[in-house]
Amino acid sequence: MFKKSFPIAIFIAIILLNVFAATPSHAKMEPGPGTGYATIYISPQTNNFTSPPTTVGTKFTVQVRLHNYTHVAAWQVKLVFDKSLLNITLPSTDVSYASDHVFPPGTYSPIPGSVSDFNSTHIYVMMTAATFGSAEYSGMDAGLMRVQFTIIKTPDRAKKLSCPLWIEPIDTWTTDTNIDENSEERIDGLYEIVSSIPPHRLLHQQK
Repeated sequence: MFKKSFPIAIFIAIILLNVFAATPSHAKMEPGPGTGYATIYISPQTNNFTSPPTTVGTKFTVQVRLHNYTHVAAWQVKLVFDKSLLNITLPSTDVSYASDHVFPPGTYSPIPGSVSDFNSTHIYVMMTAATFGSAEYSGMDAGLMRVQFTIIKTPDRAKKLSCPLWIEPIDTWTTDTNIDENSEERIDGLYEIVSSIPPHRLLHQQK
């Protein structure tokens, strides 16, 4: 039993030392870095259109891909875009796994993509996949998500409309077998449509 003269600070220090001693040195208090690496990128990175001939309702497709990847057992991609310029419809084939998906058929359970508001001006589309038993895959280049956009606005005369196809870093990741997040570089894409119609010109009558 402690005497009244025993300093409170020493008592607290002893308790803290006992707690730390009982905790293994390798225990993780927060998610640690994964063992793998990858570059997550949009392909094609630049998507340029001219109006006309491009009209409202025109569709185009991009992929989110994985390059130089190691120790990938699961992934998630969240792609953000301007909802005043582009649209995605679900359920449909607008969002799917890439044809050369990083995980072979039969090694994962397909999960439908989702689309929702990111904020008042932007929408996000998201997909995810994880392998059975957290089996890891490594390689040079493979697909993750395929997205088909519909153009819903074209620019006025001699104007340009554009938006990034933004890979949201907080919600885009790959993990290794320990479900630790790998290190990734993320490369966004760009959508741009330019009007080919010249601006109005005032015609002055020659005297």
